[in-house]
Amino acid sequence: MTLFSERYQYQAKQLLSSTSSLSSIYTFWQHKAYLSTMR
Repeated sequence: MTLFSERYQYQAKQLLSSTSSLSSIYTFWQHKAYLSTMR
């Protein structure tokens, strides 16, 4: 779990450094929220 957490934080920093990726994260979370409502 620790390894996953460290890897996630590293990827998050890499994505946040790019504005284009930031919009991708927003779209990803919107899609995830949409899927959760379908259950």
